[in-house]
This record gives sequence, C-alpha cells and structure tokens, in this order.
Amino acid sequence: MKTSAKRNHWLYINSVILLLILVIFSIFPLVSGIWQVNQEQTSQNNIVNQETAVLESEVLGYQMVLQREPDNQTALEGLLDLKFRQGDLVGIIVPLERLAELNPTDARYMILLAQTKQQIGDLPGATAAYKSILANQPGNITALKGAADLLVQQNLVTDAISLVDNTLKSANRLDTNQNTAQDINITSVQLVLAEIYIQQNKKAEALKIYEEAIKTNPEDFRPLLAKAILKKEEGKIEQAKSLFAQSLKLAPESYKSSIIKLEQNSLSPSPTSSQ
Repeated sequence: MKTSAKRNHWLYINSVILLLILVIFSIFPLVSGIWQVNQEQTSQNNIVNQETAVLESEVLGYQMVLQREPDNQTALEGLLDLKFRQGDLVGIIVPLERLAELNPTDARYMILLAQTKQQIGDLPGATAAYKSILANQPGNITALKGAADLLVQQNLVTDAISLVDNTLKSANRLDTNQNTAQDINITSVQLVLAEIYIQQNKKAEALKIYEEAIKTNPEDFRPLLAKAILKKEEGKIEQAKSLFAQSLKLAPESYKSSIIKLEQNSLSPSPTSSQ
C-alpha cells in the first residue's frame, strides 16, 4: 500500500510538471511576441530619443554661432530648419523675423512669417506681416490673398474688400499710365476679390467680376473656369459646359487634367435651376 501510494504521488508530481511544461510551451509564442513588440517599441523610442538629442545638439550649436554672429544667415536658416523639424512654431519666429529683415526684397521669409503667426493664432501679427509685403510689392498675390483671407477670418469683410479693391484700382492706374514697374496682375487680383464675394454668398457680384475679367483678358482661362464652376453650381449646365470647354482650350497643358476633374466633380445642378 505504501509503495502504491508513493507511485501515485510521483505520478501526480510528474503530471503537474508535464502540465507546466505544456503550458509554458503553449504561451511561449505569446510571451515571445510580447517581448518582440516591447523590444521594437524600445528600439523605436531609443531612435526617437537619439534623433531628439541630435536635433537639440544642433540647435544649441546654431544658437552659439548666432550669439557671436547674429546676422549669420547660414546659421539662421539652419536654426529655422531644425525648429521646423522639431515642430516648434513659436521657436521659428525669431530667426524668421531676422531673415526677413536681412532680405527685404525676398518676400518668401515674410510670407512664411505671416503663415507661421497665423498657425499660432497671432492673426493681427500675420495680417501685419502680409501688409508689410504689400507696401513694397502690391502685386504679390500670395500676400494679398493671405491678408484678405485673414481679414475675412476676423470678420473684417469690408476691410478685405477695400484692400483688394484698392489694389485693383492701383493696378488700373498703373496700366493707364503704362507703368508696369509694380507688376500687378489685374486678373489675379480680380479673382481674389470675386472669391471674397463667393465666400459671402454674393454670387452676382462675383459673376460681374468674372465677366469683366473675361472681357479685359480673354486669353486667360482662369475667369472662364471660375465662371463655369459658378454656373454649374447654379444648375446652368449647358452654359457651364461651354465655359469649361473654352477654359480647357486656353489652359496650359499642365492644367488640362485638373480642369477636366473640376468639371466632373463640381456640384450637381439644382432641380429648380433653369438652363
């Protein structure tokens, strides 16, 4: 009896050990997978930390250079690039402002400054940056549209219209005097003004501008295209088709596919609209 009890005891122990071995082997792939994920996550974190450390080291290097040479444009541009890569929008303001001061004829820095200030919520600062460009380059459409959009965003629609309309009047005066030194593209300015009216749901005013632009510059495809989109939104399909065809004919080759897509994707006609 004692031998039998001892044998049963060892059988029980062996069964438990066998069960443990089976359990261990059954969970091993899961444990291995979790370990691998943790290892990969740790590796990724280490890479991110290393990249962050490298960026911070490079930023410090440029800052030290700028302490000795505050107008070193290579260091300013290097710092600007690093701050972008870090996602530090506030941190790029100072080097951008200095680069804009050092390059008053290059509007790219001031435009980037305006866009950055807009991103961080400094709308008055962004508007001022755009207007400083327009003071020297009234024909800069990027700055004009940016300033107009910001004014509309701040519910200063009348100011936005006045800004663009005054630019248009200035362009017309220059054209009359045959003085093109300011290089203002009248059609581009007209399109910016029409867009403001479209945003305010004043389609009649926008349409009038498109028609004037087509009359004064019949070789430009853009007002034809804008009018086509407006007509299709009104449900005047046949008119829209004709205008799309005219704009497609005049457009440079690189724009043709986009015009075709616009025609295909623009709004369906309203069931109550007339042809």
